[in-house]
Amino acid sequence: MTMLPSSLCLSVNNRGTRLFALTAIVALAAAVRFYALGSESLWFDEAFSVNVADWNPLYIVMNLTDIGLRSTDRNIFNLMLHYILLLGRSEAMVRAIPAISGVLSVVALYALGKRLFGPLVGLLAAFLLALSPMDVWYSREARAYALLALLGILTAYFMVRALDDDSSGSWLGYAILAAMGIYTHSFGMLVFAALNVFVVLAFAVQRPSRPRIVHWFLAQSLVAITLLPFVRSFATQTSAGWGAWIAEKYGVPTIKSLAMTMGMFSFSTAYDNSRLLYAIGLLVFAAPCLAALTAFSRIRRRAWWAGEGRAIVFALIYLVIPIGMLFVASQFTPLYLERYLLPFLPPYLLIIGCGLQAIRRPDWRILVMIAILIVTVPALLAVYQPGQKEDWRGAAAYVSSAGIHEGDMIVFYDAYTSIPFNYYYRGNGQQLSISRFATDDELALHVDDMMSAGRTVWLILSHAGDTRLTTMLEARPGVKLLANKDFLGVSVARYEVHALP
Repeated sequence: MTMLPSSLCLSVNNRGTRLFALTAIVALAAAVRFYALGSESLWFDEAFSVNVADWNPLYIVMNLTDIGLRSTDRNIFNLMLHYILLLGRSEAMVRAIPAISGVLSVVALYALGKRLFGPLVGLLAAFLLALSPMDVWYSREARAYALLALLGILTAYFMVRALDDDSSGSWLGYAILAAMGIYTHSFGMLVFAALNVFVVLAFAVQRPSRPRIVHWFLAQSLVAITLLPFVRSFATQTSAGWGAWIAEKYGVPTIKSLAMTMGMFSFSTAYDNSRLLYAIGLLVFAAPCLAALTAFSRIRRRAWWAGEGRAIVFALIYLVIPIGMLFVASQFTPLYLERYLLPFLPPYLLIIGCGLQAIRRPDWRILVMIAILIVTVPALLAVYQPGQKEDWRGAAAYVSSAGIHEGDMIVFYDAYTSIPFNYYYRGNGQQLSISRFATDDELALHVDDMMSAGRTVWLILSHAGDTRLTTMLEARPGVKLLANKDFLGVSVARYEVHALP
């Protein structure tokens, strides 16, 4: 695409300087993502990813068509994780793919920014992504979000390149990466939709040649063919009401939610407890955004698309269309979750990068950049604070240290919490998993099982949302609480149970 004119962009002409700057930015991105990567225990979702990755790889592939919404763990990320686990199962190894994806995203965003706006915006956006608290957080978590963001940037890059050179390789790369993104997470569909909105607009403004339209249509057809099984699964799960837990925990998104999304993109959750700091942070990041939009408004009407304006329009569509679609859809079906929005952080940073170089006075530009760093660095450091993930490592070590004997019982409420516990636990004991959706009558039957013989019962509570099981157990005669210990997100209780005649 045509770069912005000199009134908007400053060129970084020296190739050696650009290479040095990019190398330094990539090294910084790697450092902040790999530092103490295994220090925190895996939390529930991460352990669940490991559990799925342990499946037979052929079975994972066969279940890719069922990712939809309900089963977002059955995806390309876990297929990749399956083979990474052959190299080791430490927390750092489990989180290696997201960390690598985060670093590669920095390189990919530079390439996209350079093609759209020029090398300076590419470097600025890459630098902002390297230090982004939100991206760093999800690059250090064994989930698919960082990989999805990387695939989104690469899909966008190949689509832009295809519009420029109309080569078969570019269109094929775009189609393959778009399909991979959707099979990594269902919200990859939003990236695909936004990019096609831009293509349709581009075709409407600049009448394309017939071969270019044919190439675009063939690329769309290739993606559509690969996604036919996915669409059926997606429609079935959406109509089944999946996602009610999002509405229950986070509610229906409002205009305030959009402002909070900007805050999440800018400095994550670091300033959630201070309205003043939160407002200041938003204002700091709003300044370059306004500068970019102001620069766009000054572009001559006749030149807004044929030249410089196209890049800003692309970034706005890439950012606004997916979030807008998700916001509207969530008024009816709960889908709006901030971690799902990570793929739309890159265009936000491109707009900020463009705004920074659109500030005409160098001293003001430097001042705004310093202000951004003042807001960003403390938020980034907050990512490394201990005690932010469920401590299943500590809970399992506590139970193991007590010495579990044959006949003792370990009870999990909710049922799936046995997955993160058993990632760390290697001891004895019979295990019983109880769903949090169990009725009172079903819980009573489970308590009967726990009372069937004299034994020690360990009750592991997490993600249950209620204390019904604890209340029922402690109400039974012959039950004595011996110890209770709380870990972050996990409660462990040890009971002595005497079977009554």
